[in-house]
Amino acid sequence: MAATATPELRQLVAELPEKTLYFVETPDGFIDAVRCAVAEDGDELRMQRQKITKNNGWLNRVSEILAILR
Repeated sequence: MAATATPELRQLVAELPEKTLYFVETPDGFIDAVRCAVAEDGDELRMQRQKITKNNGWLNRVSEILAILR
């Protein structure tokens, strides 16, 4: 996964397994990060990335916020 380096994501990356999230600063950096992630691909890493993506998607985040507000 590749993402713009925001303060929130910098905090999140400390909790993630290695090679699951790459920070980028530029459009070219994004392309390079995606190429790197594809080159490192394997079944275990792919499953880790999919799990992280699912657990941190908008639907899950909104559900967490609604639970707090109730």
